[in-house]
Amino acid sequence: MVSVHTQVKTDVITALSDGGVEQKLVTLSGVRRAAVLEKLVTVEGEIRFPTPPAAVLDLSGNASVGDLKLLNGKAVAKGVLVVSCAWRAEGDPALQGQSVNLNFNQVLDVDGLSEDCRCLCVAEPVGFTLTEGEGEEPSRLTANLMLRLRAWRPYQLQCVADAFSTKFETEQTPQTVQTESLACTLDKTVTLTGSGPLPDAGAKILACFASFGPALLAYRENNWDLTSRVTVTSFGENSLSELESYEKVLELALPLERELPSDAELIPECWLRAEDLRCVCANGTLEVTLSVKAEGAILQRSGNTCVGSIALGEPLTPADPEISLRIYYAQAGEELFAIARRFHVSPAQMLAANDLAEGITAIDAPQRLLVPGAGG
Repeated sequence: MVSVHTQVKTDVITALSDGGVEQKLVTLSGVRRAAVLEKLVTVEGEIRFPTPPAAVLDLSGNASVGDLKLLNGKAVAKGVLVVSCAWRAEGDPALQGQSVNLNFNQVLDVDGLSEDCRCLCVAEPVGFTLTEGEGEEPSRLTANLMLRLRAWRPYQLQCVADAFSTKFETEQTPQTVQTESLACTLDKTVTLTGSGPLPDAGAKILACFASFGPALLAYRENNWDLTSRVTVTSFGENSLSELESYEKVLELALPLERELPSDAELIPECWLRAEDLRCVCANGTLEVTLSVKAEGAILQRSGNTCVGSIALGEPLTPADPEISLRIYYAQAGEELFAIARRFHVSPAQMLAANDLAEGITAIDAPQRLLVPGAGG
């Protein structure tokens, strides 16, 4: 799976002046991607076996970042990697298990990172190496760990949402401004189960592992789910003492904890890993229990219509000097800016003529408004 990260810069109008132009401003809030980092690090430690292993059948692990501190241009990630080893001793067919905790403390150089960023760091084990110790020395364990860091910086942008002139006809060109926000973050574990018949009822399961398809989002039953297809591969010994592999496909559907509209444009930046996987053979049936850890963030992209440009046309017809005030019967919910636009007067004049407090933008209840005319 490959992800491509891009940012698009857009010029927007933040203020207009001259020509009797009145404007309605809107503040857009969102996050801008500040940093993307994926770094492969090495964690080393020791693992001691009670007896020397004749064969190591599986090495797997789970990692978590327990503490993340941000400095200008740097991030310090502290966490623990739990490594599990499945092995067999010489002359003993039974499968044995061994585990060890490896602490890690990594300083990451990240361009664009600052303390005001919203940051997420996920650790994923990607490979292990076990070197047998000499004599009574413990075995050396080396783990490759992928640290994935994402950082977003919050921002607010003021744009012109609407405009008109009190002196000239105007023609607007609209512009769509895309913003992204953090809809929610993910840090949740879900348990999946499944079963299926084995071709050999006498098979013995020796080891198993899980692989994940891409993390997607689907709207189902009035809620958004994070979905993925999980393939569990089991290695076993059949009745003829031959090694075979068996696969079982599980479907992950993890509901998001925040309600979002069905037409929302959502972008998942999520990582899935197996925290606990158990495969057993019972009466010729493979039974799978898998705990999946989901970490990451869900971004929501929104389109906001603003004024891209405004052109002044012919002068407006002069107002009748005999009419100093008009009466307009406003309905609840009407915007003062829209009423002012209709009569080509400034919203400030409307506020003053009706003794309305500065900052009022909409009419709460039906009422009669005075609309200033020429010289009003």
